[in-house]
Amino acid sequence: MHEIDQLRVGDGIHIQTRDGWYTYRFRDLEYVTPDTVEVLAPVPHRPGTAPIDRIITLTTCNPLYSTAERIIAYGVFESWRPAADGPPGEIAAAVAEWGR
Repeated sequence: MHEIDQLRVGDGIHIQTRDGWYTYRFRDLEYVTPDTVEVLAPVPHRPGTAPIDRIITLTTCNPLYSTAERIIAYGVFESWRPAADGPPGEIAAAVAEWGR
């Protein structure tokens, strides 16, 4: 998460669970104070608004190990694939290296 500020629009965000792989596409990021909790709403900054997209919200400290501010990164759901099908092609080679 310490490199979250290096994400670029369209980068894949891949989440592995026991059941499968979720892929999101990075949309944007922002810097906020730690008390800006509305970024965690289903529609960030719009509590009570019904979501249209499935959004993932990633948060990290900025600067690293600091409580001064947070970097908030958003991605939009793209796909899910069962674990039995293996990781998404975009990261398959990297995942194969994990076991070596």
